[in-house]
Amino acid sequence: MKMNKDNKKKYNENQSIFKETIIVGGGASGLMLASQVGNENTLILEKRDKLGSKILASGNGRCNLTNLEISNSDEILEAFQNMGLFTKDINSWVYPLSEDAKDVVRILKYKLEQNGVEVEFNEAVEKIIVVKQAENFRDMEDINPQILKDVTSQCVKDINSQTLKDINFLVATDKKNFYCKTLVLATGGKSMSKLGTTGDGYKFARNLGHSIKPLIPVLTAIETKEDMEKLSLIGIRQKVKVDLRYKADLVASESGEIQFTKYGLSGICIFNISRYMMLPKDKNLKNGFDDYEISIDLIPEFTFDKLYDIFDKRLSDDLIYKDETWSSQINDCKEIENIVQRLLCSFMKFDIAVQISKKVIKDIVDNRIVSKADFINLIIANAKEFILNPKGVKGWEFAQVTKGGVSLDEINLEAMQSKIVPNLYFAGEIIDFDGACGGYNLHNAWDTGLKVAKALKQI
Repeated sequence: MKMNKDNKKKYNENQSIFKETIIVGGGASGLMLASQVGNENTLILEKRDKLGSKILASGNGRCNLTNLEISNSDEILEAFQNMGLFTKDINSWVYPLSEDAKDVVRILKYKLEQNGVEVEFNEAVEKIIVVKQAENFRDMEDINPQILKDVTSQCVKDINSQTLKDINFLVATDKKNFYCKTLVLATGGKSMSKLGTTGDGYKFARNLGHSIKPLIPVLTAIETKEDMEKLSLIGIRQKVKVDLRYKADLVASESGEIQFTKYGLSGICIFNISRYMMLPKDKNLKNGFDDYEISIDLIPEFTFDKLYDIFDKRLSDDLIYKDETWSSQINDCKEIENIVQRLLCSFMKFDIAVQISKKVIKDIVDNRIVSKADFINLIIANAKEFILNPKGVKGWEFAQVTKGGVSLDEINLEAMQSKIVPNLYFAGEIIDFDGACGGYNLHNAWDTGLKVAKALKQI
């Protein structure tokens, strides 16, 4: 692999470079593609000063490569094993044997070096132009007039100096002009923007005639209208079942550990339900989530009826309250609070039980509940439907994945080839795909990279 980090060792400023294949983006999909079919006539353009930034950050630095529940996960594992990377699975989540994401990047870089692939670092693409207007070109008259209008006359000189059949695209950065026959957009999405994925690829794809599905940050934490600091819940973790509802209709359910945070909720199950928080057409990220609610079952291990029996027995035996005299024995709100907290003890974290007791007191005052049965039902209802109201999702810097992207209707999904622009391919997060936590999104990157590689082998 020939690496040009300062862009001065091999090429002069403003020099033009011709390659058979240019891959825009040195992330998971671009690296997988280059590892399979790359050669000395393949160039990766990377806007940052290193490769595989999001790979290194994935799986908390362990790199969750794929998931054994995905039908073609064996193809991904075979590709990596052929490169010398061995793996293990933990509950179907696949990691490198070392559980070190750096080893994944190292293996891919070794393969690129073996193939002779060239990498240009610190090259932020500014413009991509289709050079030829007609597939069956004849001469310079078939050159896209945008070349003459928007780019310097150096481009025309460059094109004149090459055989026209070898040039389909001009890829311009602030330093150089790059030309290629085959172009692969593997730029990533907008998620984890601090790692360089700022949505550039969508602009390029749109300018090349492709439609972009609305972009939303997903696999991210959810901000709630409730103030977790005032509720004294910040930092508390609890294993729960979470339901996401839209206008009272169930949209998604997940089970797992949640964490109450300063801004709302976090945890893998929260990340997963964030994928289903769709923005209505007339809404934006600031006002689009008012019709959603999150219902948390804080005691998912027990049914409503089972909890009723447990609480009824405790009230009758342990607290010595009888049905006929129950209401008269409850003297004040503090006593109610203590009873609720005692009943919920060991079922959930104490600070959550405190909030349940406050909700129960409010409901008792509002609804004038007096019977023991109603009291028990009220406790269980609040514990199994702890309602929070989303006001948004954490933004692009925090999100792991982009929902939306280049429309799949405009891509041949077997080869990942554009149906609109000949010799243009897409790989990775730039397309309209998002998966759950657990290796599904990295799998998509490897899988689409392999698909493009297979297609290019057949040309």
